[in-house]
Amino acid sequence: MVYQLNLMKIIAKAVLPTLFLFCFGVVALSAPAPQTLTRKNVSVFLDGQSIDEIDTYQNSRSEYFFSIKDIARIYNASFEWKPISSVVTMRVNNKRLDFSPDNKTVLFGKDPRDMQSPSRLVGNVIYIPAEILSTKEFAQITDINTRWIPAQSRLALTYNLNVKSIEYIAKTTESQIIVEMSQAFEYTVSRSSRTVLLKILRGKAKNETIEINNGAIANIASKNDGRIAVISVNLVQDIKVVRATRSVVSPDKISLIIEHSKPIPASQTGTSAQEVKVDIPISPIEEGQDNTDLSNLTLEKFDVQSVRDESVAIVDDASSFTEMAALSAKNKNKNAKLIIIDAGHGGNDPGAVGPGGTKEKDIALEIAYELKRLFDRNKDYTVVLTRKDDAFIPLAERTNIANEQRGDLFISIHCNANINRKIGGFEVFLLSERASDAEALATANLENSVIELEGKPSPQLARIQRMLWSMMQNEYLNESAELSSFIAAVAPGRLKIQNRGVKQAGFYVLRGTQMPAVLVEVAFISNYSEEARLKDRRFQQSAAQSIYDGVLRYYDRKNMQQRK
Repeated sequence: MVYQLNLMKIIAKAVLPTLFLFCFGVVALSAPAPQTLTRKNVSVFLDGQSIDEIDTYQNSRSEYFFSIKDIARIYNASFEWKPISSVVTMRVNNKRLDFSPDNKTVLFGKDPRDMQSPSRLVGNVIYIPAEILSTKEFAQITDINTRWIPAQSRLALTYNLNVKSIEYIAKTTESQIIVEMSQAFEYTVSRSSRTVLLKILRGKAKNETIEINNGAIANIASKNDGRIAVISVNLVQDIKVVRATRSVVSPDKISLIIEHSKPIPASQTGTSAQEVKVDIPISPIEEGQDNTDLSNLTLEKFDVQSVRDESVAIVDDASSFTEMAALSAKNKNKNAKLIIIDAGHGGNDPGAVGPGGTKEKDIALEIAYELKRLFDRNKDYTVVLTRKDDAFIPLAERTNIANEQRGDLFISIHCNANINRKIGGFEVFLLSERASDAEALATANLENSVIELEGKPSPQLARIQRMLWSMMQNEYLNESAELSSFIAAVAPGRLKIQNRGVKQAGFYVLRGTQMPAVLVEVAFISNYSEEARLKDRRFQQSAAQSIYDGVLRYYDRKNMQQRK
């Protein structure tokens, strides 16, 4: 027995070092080589015109990567790196995509797609593979088609246009502009003395100006303002009458008929028939090409029977788009309720911060978007967000947005916090100058602390404001209380957290709203378990669904009362 033990020791001394060296060699050979990137300058073109110079980075496998900072700047997007969950969220046009370093899966909205190469985190910089930019999903999110041409070191962007063409027909007594789209989008029309603006919601048009100069129309210009295509008809004489119509046969065509205050000579129309049509094609643009063709002048008699009048308001003096958007919503459904969703905090105001570093402003925005998606599916509701990204919006401005839009309900979304990390639960607040209890007062003070970033009014002005705010909100106090009770009755059971009920306190963001207004504290971000749940997408969706169901029950109740 002793002999066997001694033999085993001898073998161990001889074999183990060799085995260790072998294993170490295998690990060393299998370990990935350090990530090295070669920088290369790239020209960025938009609709054939150079707009920027950025760098691309090529690895040893000839895979190309772009810095997320450069991509966000080019596509006018915002992005956020969440180091705890290792997720990068990029937002553009109210849409989002999520990805993680060293993970090939990219989430376009809710749709996952695997890339050939994962994103990379090199130092403190996040790089995404060029492949992402060329996907159809990325084009749908950005409304831009992207081609990466490595051989030319060129990133070619073209707008994904849905305004297909603009036609102009001249008569001695009136002008007609026909705009053809890929589908029947919502639109609004405004006018001043010598300008008519057609704004197409979710439209994308080619940026160009077509010179007419026929004694009535100076030019017709098309451009994009965010997610709105703007067609501007600039005149050389005052407008007599403007009519906006949509074709019965082709609802994807909008016609503007502008009656001249002074007839123009037949010679200016270009034909004895006193009618001329200028066809302005706006097809998708190939790289480096301009498809505008003004040489195609054809005669066409305009059939007035092919269009019908619509209930589209012609707004004088080019009103702000906020008012026009509200009018458009009413045109879509005259009985649609306009819901103002306010994601609390934002920008340099993070709100409450959880023990794991989670920021209230991020959770509030996520839930706001989830809630908006629910309302967007229901034709009886229209939604406006007070903030769409990580922006700082003063409390008073949030109220102004709600009032200018003439909202029917105002819902402000927040996460609660307390020094005692064991406290948790869901609660809803409505405005009162007197807090219902000490905890309600503490919550109001926490949410109102952002006022320090905005500057304070004089004491006299503050007293006047409080008096006016109280008078306005008292009108809607009962409705706010009823809405709060429905939300509070639905949410805790679905979220599986404590129901802390409905409370009152002096929240600045609710003051001055000329509609029923509530503030929802979804859960306590200061509570360890609730912080973790707040970061979970399913919990965020459940919170949004709870608020949504509460609103539906509120309006069901009102409709029943009206029928009695």
